[in-house]
Amino acid sequence: MIEVPERLGWWRDRTGGAAWLESLPRLAEECVQCWSLRLGEPFGQGHVSLTAPATLSDGGQAVLKLNFPEDESAYEADALMHWRGEGAVRLLEVDRERNALLIERADPGTSLWEVGVDEEAILIAASVMARLWLRPPSDSHPFRLLADEAERWTAQLRSDWEALGRRRDWSTKQPRLPVSSSGRRRSWRSATRISRAATS
Repeated sequence: MIEVPERLGWWRDRTGGAAWLESLPRLAEECVQCWSLRLGEPFGQGHVSLTAPATLSDGGQAVLKLNFPEDESAYEADALMHWRGEGAVRLLEVDRERNALLIERADPGTSLWEVGVDEEAILIAASVMARLWLRPPSDSHPFRLLADEAERWTAQLRSDWEALGRRRDWSTKQPRLPVSSSGRRRSWRSATRISRAATS
């Protein structure tokens, strides 16, 4: 039986989160039976979904990913099917009822957050975005646009900030990015968020 990492415990404060956490061992076991998997211990990173290394019946390596049922991950499988391994991991199997994905394992799997040089991280993120753009979705795609997501994040930040009893004139004061030694503004954290949104 798989053990749910404590880092996912914050879901208990969200509607339906506690029930989802309790269901994860059962969902993982059902996926093991359905897809003939051998699971390892969950990965040490990741605070949104449960991910664990999986060995296929033919010895191939994959990752089992169990998502909380929410809008942000609703079309993840569709996006991976669209990109077909170009700039993102390949989708091997999907179970929409369980919100489960079986995906290609990315080796060595180094997180972009671990890249020590900001400029290098930006280039890596940009190269991923360029590969994804080689297969743009059709005009009728179901995906949520990053511009719309950015507006939603901004609204949520404002709401959370004001819920703490703080005030700010959001219309005139813009946060400033840190400046590198060369005088260029650093925005690699935004780039990594874009990269992860496109490939998660």
